[in-house]
Amino acid sequence: MQPCSGLPTVGFAGMKPRMKWAIQAKCAAVFLACSAARVWAAGDEQATNRVVGAAEGTNAVARISAADTAKFVNRSVVVTGLVAEVNVAERLVRLNFEHPYPKQTFTAVIFAAKTNLFPKLTGLQGSTIEVSGKVADYRGRPEIVISETNQLRVVQGPAGGVAPAGK
Repeated sequence: MQPCSGLPTVGFAGMKPRMKWAIQAKCAAVFLACSAARVWAAGDEQATNRVVGAAEGTNAVARISAADTAKFVNRSVVVTGLVAEVNVAERLVRLNFEHPYPKQTFTAVIFAAKTNLFPKLTGLQGSTIEVSGKVADYRGRPEIVISETNQLRVVQGPAGGVAPAGK
């Protein structure tokens, strides 16, 4: 049995059998925990690669649909989906994907201090867009906060029109 990396080796000379057994049991438990964590992490990575089509062993950002964002909380992703509703409030703008509030699958949030970077937000309703960033869980729903213009890209304008380059 190999110890997990970073664990010191223990010499048993002169130890009482009960103490020797306790140390061996703890080492075995740590080894099993390390092995299980490696297997779990490998399985999780393979599942993620199947979902997003990322090349195995790369650091590529996952490209996912709006419906899958809840599975990627605390991870950086690129979300593609249809903007079903643009909700303009005093302190922020919400881009609700797939369905209007309260049945949206995902929300992209732009706070008021950054809305001037995006002059045509209300025109995004009905458009297919890509949003990049770290998915957060806000009150049980996935969201990404957009603070830079490079985090939002229009893939297809409303009514099937293709978005102009750079917009």
